[in-house]
Amino acid sequence: MNVKNFKKIWEHAQLSPYMGTLKHPSLRGVGENPLCGDTLRIDFAVRKGIITDAKFTHRGCALSAVAASLLVESLIGTRVTTLQKLDAYALLKLMETPISPARLTCVLLALQVAKSARKK
Repeated sequence: MNVKNFKKIWEHAQLSPYMGTLKHPSLRGVGENPLCGDTLRIDFAVRKGIITDAKFTHRGCALSAVAASLLVESLIGTRVTTLQKLDAYALLKLMETPISPARLTCVLLALQVAKSARKK
């Protein structure tokens, strides 16, 4: 991992502007990783089919927090239908660093939670 990628990952893990909750989310996804105990909730604000804001709350490893932050960042401004089109490859590409097979479930928790989001 190069220094640029490390800095980006550190910032998303510790200082993500997307940490928190939305007061009145349009959609909410909740999930956990049974292998390690990470929990994640993602709130989405949607207006006219577009994701206008998103926040997440998280308890667990830094890698799952980074994945949630990067995913949320990439979804703001996109159509809500984009959620169901997401795949693991797209999320791994956002990470910009190799992920070991043992840590893959940590990263993919964000994808699972985002795709499970339903009307609140």
